[in-house]
Formats: sequence, C-alpha cells, structure tokens
Amino acid sequence: MKIDKKPIKILFLSVLMMFYTQSFAQISINAGDLQKFCVSKVDSEQSICVLIVKAYMDGYIEGVAKGVFDTYKYDKQVFATVKDMPAKDFAPRLKNVVDSATCIQKVSVSDMVNSYVEYMKINPSLATAHYRNAMTKMIISKYCSK
Repeated sequence: MKIDKKPIKILFLSVLMMFYTQSFAQISINAGDLQKFCVSKVDSEQSICVLIVKAYMDGYIEGVAKGVFDTYKYDKQVFATVKDMPAKDFAPRLKNVVDSATCIQKVSVSDMVNSYVEYMKINPSLATAHYRNAMTKMIISKYCSK
C-alpha cells in the first residue's frame, strides 16, 4: 500500500507557515533595516522597501486627513468656527488644511525612498529606532516644513 504524501506535505507547510507568520508579525523593522532594503541591489529587497514606504505613505495621508476631519467634527470650538458656513465655502478651506497637513500627496514613492535613504545618511543615530519614527521625522523636515 502506497501512502500519498502530498496531503501530509501540505498540512506540514500550512502549520509551518502559520508559525512563521506569527513570528514575523511580531518583528518590527527598524530604520536601519529599511534603509538596507532600500539601497539593496536585490530586487526582492527593493520591493520590500517600496511596499513598506508606499504603505506608510498611504497610512500617513489617510491618518492625517482623518485627524483633520475629526478635529472639525469632534472639537466643539473648531466646529463653532465653521458650523454656519455653507459647504461650498467650507470645502476649499478644509481641502487647504488637509493638503497642507498631509504634505506628501504629490510625492512619488521613488522620491520618498530616495529622501528616506538620504535622511538616514544624515541621521545615522536613528538606525535603531522604529522605521516609522525616522520616516515621520524625514517627512516633516523635508516635505511638511514649507
């Protein structure tokens, strides 16, 4: 009698991947690690860099925009400044605030990667910090300070 080993292999790989992804999810990427991915000559490592930077940019833009909207929505003093304003008059004001606060909406991912790498060269002391700290500092100093 011959035993089909394919289902056993699939089960083994599934269990292995479950443990691997749980372990991987607990690992955080520091700023120096991200910089290494971004300057790597290996395509898969550069892809990791681009994915992380793109995801961070999307989260940054969405998070800041939500914060602006929620300030108008939940802060009674801020809301009082615009509550009687017609929407057509309020929309440009809100757009201006969101555009100014998010400040990286028109930055390409490749420009962001290059800026991050340059920023890390100038600020090597951030290499052990979480990459989000270094990325935020870079964005504020390069794109939002204008």
